[in-house]
Amino acid sequence: MILWEEFIQRALVGLNNILIYQGMLEGKMILPKEQFLIPGEDDISIKAGMEGILKLKTKLGKAVDRGEELAEIYNPITLEREIILAKGCGVVHALNVSAKVNEGEDVVGVLEFAT
Repeated sequence: MILWEEFIQRALVGLNNILIYQGMLEGKMILPKEQFLIPGEDDISIKAGMEGILKLKTKLGKAVDRGEELAEIYNPITLEREIILAKGCGVVHALNVSAKVNEGEDVVGVLEFAT
């Protein structure tokens, strides 16, 4: 439930590029330095396996490798810990920014690269 100015600006540039490409606007497209092409439905949502305090270890827009640590959940009552790892290579597109998460809640969304 947070809007990051940087991502809003990227989205506006992208929409403007689409309109220019389709001939609906005049102008020159502004291409970003990095581009990720994600084919198909490769959106992986990683859910919390337990209730606890969430500590994020990644950022929006970061390219991650399989097995990279994305977040940690710690339950101070049971002293249990869960490490959230990337299931594949991709780009982080969604993060749960709540301090506390419940079991089954989305923690991190990753758009996986095609293998």
